[in-house]
Amino acid sequence: ESLKTYENNEISMMYKTIFNELGFHRKPTKEEEKIMDSWFNEFNMDIELILFACSKSISASKPSILYINGILNNWNNENIKNLEDLKTYERQNTYNTSERYSMYRTIFKELGFNRLSSKEEERIIDSWFDELNMDIELILFACSRSKNVPNPSISYINSILNKWYNENIKSPKDLKLNEHN
Repeated sequence: ESLKTYENNEISMMYKTIFNELGFHRKPTKEEEKIMDSWFNEFNMDIELILFACSKSISASKPSILYINGILNNWNNENIKNLEDLKTYERQNTYNTSERYSMYRTIFKELGFNRLSSKEEERIIDSWFDELNMDIELILFACSRSKNVPNPSISYINSILNKWYNENIKSPKDLKLNEHN
C-alpha cells in the first residue's frame, strides 16, 4: 500500500515538473497523463531526457504534450533513452558547423545568390541532409535545374528534393535510373 502511494506521489511530481517546465498552470488531462506515462513505461526514458524535450518544445514555441511526444517518439525510434544516448546520436549524425556553413555557401553559389543564408533557409537546407538524407551532388543538381527559373529559391529547390525523396531518389545515380524508366 505504501509503495503504491509512493509511486503515485512520484508520478504526480513528475507530471507537475513537466507542466511547470512548459509553463502550464493546470493539471494534466487523463489523455495527457496517458501519453506521459508511455514515455516512462513504453519508451523507458529518463526524466532528464523528457525535460530536455520539453525545453526543445519551448524553444520551438510549441509547448504541448503532443509536440513533446513527437520528439520523444523520434528519439525512441533511434533507441535514445537518456541524454548521453542523445549526445552520441547527435555527434554521429550531424555535420559540424563549419561543414554546414560551407554547404550553405556552395548551394547559394550554385543558385547564383550573393548573400548569406537566413536561419529559415538553413533550417530547410539542414532538413535535406538530416531528414531526407540527400546527397550534396543531388542537391547541387537540383540547384542547377533551377537556373532556367526566373526567381530560383530555396523553397523551389525544396519542392524538387521532396518530390525526388517521395520517388526514393537519393543520389544522381538514382535520378538517372528513374529518368530512364
